[in-house]
Amino acid sequence: MTVKNLITELSNGAFIGNIDTVKKVVDEFLEIETQKDQNNNLYAFKDNGKEKTLLLEAHIDEIGFIVTDIVDGFLRVEAVGGIDPRMLFGQKVKFFGKKEVKGIFCSTPPHLKGKGDQKFDIKDMAVDTGLKNAKEFLSLGDFGVFDLQCEELLNNQITGKALDNRAGCVAVLNAFKNAKANYNLALLLSSGEELGHRGAIPGAFKIAPEIAIAVDVSFGECPGVAEYKTAKLGSGAMVGISPILSGAVTERLLKLSNNNGTTEIMGGRSGTNADVISISKCGVKTGLISIPLKNMHTPVEIVEIDDILAVSDLIIKFAESEVL
Repeated sequence: MTVKNLITELSNGAFIGNIDTVKKVVDEFLEIETQKDQNNNLYAFKDNGKEKTLLLEAHIDEIGFIVTDIVDGFLRVEAVGGIDPRMLFGQKVKFFGKKEVKGIFCSTPPHLKGKGDQKFDIKDMAVDTGLKNAKEFLSLGDFGVFDLQCEELLNNQITGKALDNRAGCVAVLNAFKNAKANYNLALLLSSGEELGHRGAIPGAFKIAPEIAIAVDVSFGECPGVAEYKTAKLGSGAMVGISPILSGAVTERLLKLSNNNGTTEIMGGRSGTNADVISISKCGVKTGLISIPLKNMHTPVEIVEIDDILAVSDLIIKFAESEVL
């Protein structure tokens, strides 16, 4: 399975709440069966007979929806994770109940809108399933995700849903599989990051590594956003610099990258799972690498395959370098 095939299959799958259609894809790529815990984290381990363990982490959950009310064929929903309601009108979604149910967020035609009739609160929106009675197939509390397939763009870029953070998952999966590490390796594909790092907290505690590298996405360059807050797609790995991160790990990552990438400066919290991994148990030397991504938290996120590979290559170099 190529990296492009892997990211496509992971993007098209679902991992939200208790819904998981991607573990099989992960297991097929690694050619082993990953472990799953009560928090829906996925784990894999390589005991290389070394003294220290290096944790490779990326969150595998995604933003989505939960059903709060059903009226005939229409659903009321709440957001699971950070969703901008302005872009929901007309979006295709699917929900997982007794069977998979597809729907579309209702969009009032402009001809029928009153003056100033613009509501951007998800609580005021409805999803049209086309069913006479959606209760036949769905229940309150069922989960849903955007219903778009990952597609290839020009310049080795792809677009799809959940590339935040399936792109990061691909980077750590590829590194875990191929690195001839000077550490014992632990892989953590964590759940619940979009709800507040809920998977990484018990996951890092369970593994208790000495060193960790977390991989997530960050802001890709786009019009209207300050250049210093973003990175161009194709610019390679973004190495995080922050007071919460290990100076030794960060320095090693910067050295190994040979300036082939960019830096991401953060004054405090990184907003990623690195925040909680670094203070797990008695503390973990933690580094952060990000992949530039456009259209974050939408169903049409965009990443460049070369950036995913650059992050994976940097992790492999770190794992194969002298032990910190």
